[in-house]
Amino acid sequence: MLDKNEKETTLYVTHRTGVRVTKKDGKRKTFYFDTLIIQDSLITGKNDHFLSISIKPINLNNISKIELQK
Repeated sequence: MLDKNEKETTLYVTHRTGVRVTKKDGKRKTFYFDTLIIQDSLITGKNDHFLSISIKPINLNNISKIELQK
């Protein structure tokens, strides 16, 4: 992957590594790597590692930004 300075970097995934998705309407959702699913044109997953509360799927066309969190 590339960092914000366009330099190649390796991201080591832990139980705390997350993906923050910002929708075009400004709402944000955070997914964790072990619960993130990208299928067809949707992103979905669970709220956290321990609870099985699913997040409502987000259409990729409705996303303005995706950020990785260590």
